Parts: sequence; C-alpha cells; structure tokens
Amino acid sequence: MKFKIAQDVKNNRDYVAGFSNVMHKEREYLQQLLNEKLYHHWRVERMTTKARRIIRDLFDVYLKNPKQLPYSVYPRDREFSKPAQYAIICNYIASYDGPFRAG
Repeated sequence: MKFKIAQDVKNNRDYVAGFSNVMHKEREYLQQLLNEKLYHHWRVERMTTKARRIIRDLFDVYLKNPKQLPYSVYPRDREFSKPAQYAIICNYIASYDGPFRAG
C-alpha cells in the first residue's frame, strides 16, 4: 500500500513496520529475562509492596486530616467533595519532590 499522507498510515490496520523474525525472537527472549531477573526479582517485589504500603498509609493520613497539606494544595476556605479530596491528595503525593523525613 502506498501512503500519501500521515492519515493514511493512521488509518491502516496492518503493521507498517516491525521487527524481523530473528529480532522478534531476540526481543521476546530479552523481555522474558528482564521479567524474571529484574521486574519480578524477589527484592524488587518486596520493595514494591513496601512502597505501596507507605503510599497507601500516607494517603490515609492526609484523608483523615487534609489540613496537614500545604495551603497552596488544600485551601482552607473551601469545602471539597470526597472525589475532589482524593484527587488533591493523589496529585500531591504523586508530585512531591522534596525529602521525606521519618518523624
């Protein structure tokens, strides 16, 4: 098929470019190796579980008392619905770039 404009490529349902069979097999091998040795290594799994627990606990603390959040994040002169509170807290946790200190 000949493409004349970019939209022709976008409208095409078949692959336009791809890996050769040899490269595809090599990629699959490397992906399997990464999954086994890196992404699902027991230490990575343990730290992932720990990180989830810490973030969940942090979320719960802020949800119970959102006034712990900075004024710029959680204005005190407004009422927020639960979904809005969730969004504010999630966005704050996701965007925080300062040091976390144990208290």
